Amino acid sequence: MILAKPEGHRDSDYLIHTIIRQQITVLQLVPTQLRMLLATTNLERCQSLRMIFCGGEILPTELVTAFQQQLPQTALYNLYGPSEATIDTTYWHCTSMSIQTSISIGRPIANTQVYILDRHCQLVPIGVSGELHISGIGIAQSYLNHPDSTAEKFVPHPFSLKPGTRLYKAGDLTRYWQDGTIEYIGRSDNQIKLRGFRIELGEIEQTLVQHPKVQEGVVVARQEAPDTRLIAYVVPHPASALTTTEVFTFLQERLPDYMWPSVLLLDALPLTPNGKVDRHALPVPAPMMLLSDTPCVAPRTMIEMQLVQIWEDILQHKPIGVTDNFFALGGHSLMIFPLIQAIQHQFQQALPVNQIFQHPTIEQLALHLQQEQALLSVTTVMPLQPGGPHRPFFLIPPISGDTLCYATLVHELAPDRPYYGLPAPGLYDQQEPLRRMEDLATYYLQLVRQVQPMGPYLLGGWSLGGLIAFEMARQLVQAGHYVDPLILIDCHGYAAANTLPPVNQASLILHFVQDLTSNRGAEWPIDINADTFLQLHYDEQIATLVTYGKQLKVLAPTVNAAQLKARFEVYRAHYEAFYDYRPQPYAGNVVLLYAQDTQRRSTTAPSGAGLPVATDKLTTVVVPGDHYTIMTHPQVLTLAEQLQSVLNEKCVK
Repeated sequence: MILAKPEGHRDSDYLIHTIIRQQITVLQLVPTQLRMLLATTNLERCQSLRMIFCGGEILPTELVTAFQQQLPQTALYNLYGPSEATIDTTYWHCTSMSIQTSISIGRPIANTQVYILDRHCQLVPIGVSGELHISGIGIAQSYLNHPDSTAEKFVPHPFSLKPGTRLYKAGDLTRYWQDGTIEYIGRSDNQIKLRGFRIELGEIEQTLVQHPKVQEGVVVARQEAPDTRLIAYVVPHPASALTTTEVFTFLQERLPDYMWPSVLLLDALPLTPNGKVDRHALPVPAPMMLLSDTPCVAPRTMIEMQLVQIWEDILQHKPIGVTDNFFALGGHSLMIFPLIQAIQHQFQQALPVNQIFQHPTIEQLALHLQQEQALLSVTTVMPLQPGGPHRPFFLIPPISGDTLCYATLVHELAPDRPYYGLPAPGLYDQQEPLRRMEDLATYYLQLVRQVQPMGPYLLGGWSLGGLIAFEMARQLVQAGHYVDPLILIDCHGYAAANTLPPVNQASLILHFVQDLTSNRGAEWPIDINADTFLQLHYDEQIATLVTYGKQLKVLAPTVNAAQLKARFEVYRAHYEAFYDYRPQPYAGNVVLLYAQDTQRRSTTAPSGAGLPVATDKLTTVVVPGDHYTIMTHPQVLTLAEQLQSVLNEKCVK
């Protein structure tokens, strides 16, 4: 017998060299070590091997298949046995004919008997899981100096006529196949009761490793206040390009909903010194480590934004993208009822429970709600964050006319005041877009007074929205009202309009595309040539943008050409309003949050934003990022921090 040197079991080159040099014929190891050997290119040189015994862990079917391809002349045996059985209890010769959904642990070795019993110590029928019990001459009699553990694990043999005979309770769940061989399911202490259901984690693991791209996988139950969460740790095959969404969908199709785990991809599973998986060393995932390979797609419609708010409240995670799966994020059956209640309260429409299972993403659910005409008519004031004791903050839309761009920012602010967005006329309704800055300001002030009839007012906006908010504040002060402070986010005044190209269809459509994509963290598709695009007819341009906008996920699946054309007409009207606007002096307090990269490109200081504001009443705060990235993760976190500081220090509560 030859033993590996200390730590040699972790060194595949050393093991293969030893096998070849010593002409080893029989090798015993755990499946993790076998996988390590199969990953090398030298295992085929180990022609002396006649038998390999694998034990200590579940032996995956794909590992057996890979072994037979590399060493077809070598017999592979799957061994099972606890230390109390010194040490093997059952064995199974793995042949190509014996590979099923899992590898059997076979039948008992000589002078050993096994029984699969239920909790009442009754034999279970074929196909029903139960705890494995072992007897025979190789079984220990007790634990030294541990009488309580001995009484618990070494129980009277119910089927023996010999007095004093004991069975050892192995603590492993197994079941008989039709041919009398035994399938190992998992540890009985891995059987948990979750939300009223008994779940065998080993059963999830067996399903998990059946995925062709999964190399290894383990499932644990983690306590996360106020609930327990199933986490599947998955190691993909090298170069398999596996995604968590792909794994989760695979499990969804094969397991009941109460057994769906969240999925976390790892490069490797942590191991104990003897090469087994160290479950205690598995990382505790942060909420958004899960689904980390899925981009967080921001809401693109009012429906999606409202659903995002509901999901984040119930799941206690943020940010949540519209393509994230409710169940993959940790949602479960007990959360469905409050979710449905919140949706029904928001949209005044009954929603059957099965719709959450059929439409588990916000994108899908929003499409369903729209198709079923389950929504009230679009309101003119959008509550981005409706709660809080302090006076409301009204956010004016940028050139796109859509206030959804503020959803991520608002979600990072303290929930101590209401935040309202004011969508532009013509965006969601049949109104004609307004083409003068003064008219836009008057229109928005009418909406503001519907929510807050009297001041003091708190107004702000990003980009063109800041300029409109400036005109609104000027009109309010002129009418004898109080605004404090006016908050502008990377806003450029009339001086910037002088640098713009003349208003024409070609330049405007390209500006529109830039705004549409950059605001969502996307890029112009590389397979669309800008010059070719400009030569298309207007309707063809819109149709092309609809197609690629959906592919880039900057447009919702429900958006059609007519809706996108309406958005462009709003954009055109706002562009004209900006180009023609010349702001009058404003004497109130102004806070300008200025993007650092925008500042670097400008020939003027941040204070020179083209707005006639007294310098002693202007506070400038520079934040990292450019004009677009300051509104998306991760730069939006700094913007939110700075804005929250301004609100805390300068706002009348």
